[in-house]
Amino acid sequence: MPALIGGFGKINRDIKQNYSSQGPLDVKDKESNLREKLGSYLAGLIEADGSIAVHDPNSKSKRYRPKILVVFSLADEPLALKLASVTNAGAVYRKTNAGSVIWDIQKSEEVIRIINLINGFMRTPKIEALHRAINWFNTFDNLNLTCLGLDKSPINSNAWLAGFSDGESGGFYLTLTNRKNLIRVQQQFKLKINKNCQNADAESVGSAYFIIFSKICEFFETSLISKTIREEKKIQFMFIIIVHNLPKLDLVINYFEKYPLLGKKYSDYINFREVALKIKNKEHLKPEVMESIKIIKNRMKNKQVNYSIGDNYKCYGLNLPYISKRNFSTNLV
Repeated sequence: MPALIGGFGKINRDIKQNYSSQGPLDVKDKESNLREKLGSYLAGLIEADGSIAVHDPNSKSKRYRPKILVVFSLADEPLALKLASVTNAGAVYRKTNAGSVIWDIQKSEEVIRIINLINGFMRTPKIEALHRAINWFNTFDNLNLTCLGLDKSPINSNAWLAGFSDGESGGFYLTLTNRKNLIRVQQQFKLKINKNCQNADAESVGSAYFIIFSKICEFFETSLISKTIREEKKIQFMFIIIVHNLPKLDLVINYFEKYPLLGKKYSDYINFREVALKIKNKEHLKPEVMESIKIIKNRMKNKQVNYSIGDNYKCYGLNLPYISKRNFSTNLV
């Protein structure tokens, strides 16, 4: 999913929700609690599919204040609405022709609120944009915000990876292969990211992503697949993590049970988990169980949703009512 602000084109502002005038963050201690519960998840999500835009002081174009945009698929519109609601920040716009929804945060007090939530939880080179935004507010608004460093805590210590996986980077896959008249089941959890960089800063960016992806590999006890493509004016980095060994899949499941996904990928995860349990108990060797796995495979292929995600929000201390047609004027739930 694109993360450059200039790449979205004109946003249809006829379909939006705005939370700047109301919301749950009326008291400072609630914001502190939200940082503790949701800050790491939100940092991971923004690092996967978000953009922090800061005006270049050397540019002669009209100066704009720092802003944050996060891109979601149309299917994840409920997640965008929920995050806008619980943070009391920004507006959600639907860009149907691009198949996406944009959480657009531009008011300075709301941008600062999101900065305070994610500052100290970031793990990728996007921290540089966060620091530029902080320095902008300190310089032009006479604030005293602190630029906290990269989060170097263990991967399983917070929900950063859950947020990062809820973006376009992560996914759960189920494959059925027919070999020697026997249907075999293969499962994967995959993380993948592509980064195009100008030659000037490419090496440092590539190195930083290599470090964080290596740390994820270390946690899941798997190997990192990396590729570098060098062109005349830019370098492309690709990093892929695949977890498919059954004992290692337990590490994946244990993590996402502790830090649940909040978007559409949760549906794939619970199907993934159901099949993993059947394989672990060797139930998949029974013909009738294999038939049920085929049904699950079709369910994933057709993107059928058969779950309630309300309890997942409670894991992050977000006990507000879940988004529904009764709450918001959108036609997606």
